[in-house]
Amino acid sequence: MLPQTFSIPIFFSGQQINELHYPPVVQQVKKRCRFLLQFSTEVNKATENVLGENHPFQEQQVDASSLGWAMAAVSSRAFRTYNLMGTDNAMMLPLIDLCNHSFQPTARILQDLTLAKTEKFIEVVTEEKLEVGTPISLNYGALSNDVLLMDYGFIVAQNLHDRVELKFDGLLLDAARFAAGLYQSNSVSFSSPAPWQLPILAKLNLVGSNASLQVMLGGPDHVDGRLLAALRVLYAEDPADLQNIDLITLQTWKVATPLGLDIERKVLKTLSALSAVVLNYFPTTIQDDKDVLVKEDSSSTKHLITLFCHEKKRLLVNVMAGLKSRVSSLGKIDNVPQMG
Repeated sequence: MLPQTFSIPIFFSGQQINELHYPPVVQQVKKRCRFLLQFSTEVNKATENVLGENHPFQEQQVDASSLGWAMAAVSSRAFRTYNLMGTDNAMMLPLIDLCNHSFQPTARILQDLTLAKTEKFIEVVTEEKLEVGTPISLNYGALSNDVLLMDYGFIVAQNLHDRVELKFDGLLLDAARFAAGLYQSNSVSFSSPAPWQLPILAKLNLVGSNASLQVMLGGPDHVDGRLLAALRVLYAEDPADLQNIDLITLQTWKVATPLGLDIERKVLKTLSALSAVVLNYFPTTIQDDKDVLVKEDSSSTKHLITLFCHEKKRLLVNVMAGLKSRVSSLGKIDNVPQMG
């Protein structure tokens, strides 16, 4: 019942992979391909003298493509289940794995945890009566289009869980500041923060040997809290400005001006310019994508790649619109008459 082929990116051609124009996914695809090539070599070497029933693949050589097929079968069809101890395991569930994904599913998986630890009872149930012919769908989880594409071979348009992943980089932020018209000849480079800024950036885990440099654009607040906090810190000119501000406040979108209106405007304009810089990484426009999507068969790899790029661009445009709205709202705060 398993498909003979899968549409996940490890089976794309080199040109198709590069046409994604999205480094986080491109790098992950290449990493998985390298693993499959290395692992297939190790498997064949370890089994070259194994014969008969002891051979895991009935004495057939297994290449990277075969292992890729197996990995795709598992990544796209396995489910997480839990035992009485709360430990999760991945399981293949025949028939159940035929249910497609939807963020508004018609059914859900129900697991009976009252049975003995060695047994599992899993079923698909609906909350209401379904008409004949209604697709039975499940929610695979709050997954971004990156994960859906990499593991399942499809994406969801207007996915509320999608994000644009970036690497926190001072030079990239300097480029965004320059694009926003905020870079002055006497400006201190964001790639060389002041000594008093470094401890705060370290607490945000954005500097240091074990730093996590992955930050996001998108979502309800439009920007990753750590990236928001970092820019607020980098635009601060005096350590005294940060003395009474805690880390949570700096990362909170709902706190409009923790360091004052001037700094907040600069932060928002830089984030908007950053979104524009990332948008310009894509060589085609949203309209170009729409033209391709109309012409291409929806089941083709070209359609899938184009839709993925289109959704990233649409997300970035929405982020810029949200940031612009926030800047406008700050203007209203600035114009509020002061008492006294």
